[in-house]
Amino acid sequence: MATRFIFNNALWDELAARVPRHHVRAAVAYLGTGASRLLPLKKGDQLVIDMSLRAVRSGVTDPREVRTFLRRGVEVFSRATLHTKFFVLGNTVIAGSSNISRHAKDVLDEAAVLTDDGATVRRAISIFEELCTEPVRKEYLAKCLKEYRPPKFLGTSGSTRRHDPGRRAPRRRISKCFSINRR
Repeated sequence: MATRFIFNNALWDELAARVPRHHVRAAVAYLGTGASRLLPLKKGDQLVIDMSLRAVRSGVTDPREVRTFLRRGVEVFSRATLHTKFFVLGNTVIAGSSNISRHAKDVLDEAAVLTDDGATVRRAISIFEELCTEPVRKEYLAKCLKEYRPPKFLGTSGSTRRHDPGRRAPRRRISKCFSINRR
């Protein structure tokens, strides 16, 4: 397979096709509501996210999704400085811009590079292992569940879905009318 650039729906299609068939190591900064359906990790898979209290309180990481992954037997780690987004799926790496959330899938334009280059895969695995230093434990998960607040943002266009899988949603046009009092 050659290295490929994947965009929007092609990215999500690749993840959907590859996650069930391979051992997965996912380093994704933020994990939104619905993430466990978008990225159906299974027993033995590994996930590192930013599950800092800051991320949980701002709603960008949903601890309910983390609980679902832990119940499935996924090893979950937290790293407060994480901002990377890459997936090692067997002998393939997908590295790009997307967090795992419905907002990222349905609203935002997301891109990634998919490759099976051996040196790249080995380096990604090495980096992944370096990131996995702080496992999410039951006590911390319980604290995060209490602290969680849903996110308060809209898509960049104000829309809730992209209209075309390869293009940005149309921007709303806002008319501005100014009244000037002339005396």
